[in-house]
Amino acid sequence: MITTPTPPSKTLSIANHLLNKSVKKKFGNEITIRINSLKFMDNRLGVTTYISPNFMTEEINLKSSKRLSLNFIKLINEFLFHQLNNILLMVEAEEYKEVTSIRLVVV
Repeated sequence: MITTPTPPSKTLSIANHLLNKSVKKKFGNEITIRINSLKFMDNRLGVTTYISPNFMTEEINLKSSKRLSLNFIKLINEFLFHQLNNILLMVEAEEYKEVTSIRLVVV
């Protein structure tokens, strides 16, 4: 059985949807996240590997209608890191590249 790889745009759409849903469920409806699509595509297409091909940082924008403490942001960051890797492991399967860190941008 030959499997075709999932296009990065489809992977991004799935990851954004699932991450947003899980963050809202765990931390509340006033929080919204979005993966930076340009950074995500660059990572998947191998355009930017400045440090090494084994080190991958994703950028995620976090938007909230309420003030968030630093400890709460750290909890969200850790949650996103693990959830994103789990989602990518399922969606990308054979082309899976582990995300080694997340740059969380609070807007």
